Amino acid sequence: MCWSSFSVNPYGMSWYRRFSENNVDLNRNCMLPAELAEMLVNPTTEIYTKHYEVLNPPVPVPEMQFDFFLFQSLGLLLRYGFEGMKQATVSGQYLYPEGLFFGGRALEENYNAIFKFLRSQGISNESSTLKRFFFHDIHTGLGPWAHDSVFVMEAQCFDSMKEILKGKKGPGWHLENIKQQGAKGTAYTHHGNVLEGFKAYLCPEGCEWIACSEEFGTYS
Repeated sequence: MCWSSFSVNPYGMSWYRRFSENNVDLNRNCMLPAELAEMLVNPTTEIYTKHYEVLNPPVPVPEMQFDFFLFQSLGLLLRYGFEGMKQATVSGQYLYPEGLFFGGRALEENYNAIFKFLRSQGISNESSTLKRFFFHDIHTGLGPWAHDSVFVMEAQCFDSMKEILKGKKGPGWHLENIKQQGAKGTAYTHHGNVLEGFKAYLCPEGCEWIACSEEFGTYS
């Protein structure tokens, strides 16, 4: 079976935003209820909380009478380093519903609808017939302009994707293990990501799981 979804976030597609109509970042929201409950009790947002107003200015930056945003941001970079600030900002937070990278407080209806449909097709973590699952998540954004980055979260997925892509040659792309590279790489680790979330909801024990996120760089 091959199933394709153009987008899990129609609101974001309509308004050119990464979050849902509830200001939830869907790539910080995809986790089991017990994991989400744990994030609400033990959030890992110390730096984010301490510098909330720098990361989430109360008014649009151009409207500030005295624009200290760039100076404050530079100060944070000098204090925590680029990798530290990058990880603290984008890893996902669950305390501030109006803030950047808010992961929500319950699984968004977008995912509920997808998982309900897939269960109706016999695809779930309770399936006794599912033997192999290939999950391909496609984004634009991260990485240099026109560069193709293929990200995985597990060593076995890295090996599987390396074998699948062995015929792909030349510059302009790379394969990266996010868990291994962390913020030192092109990407970063974050809570509620779709690679781990879809595996938890859909992949039964004993099923071969191959998953990657592919990013086409749009930054120049």
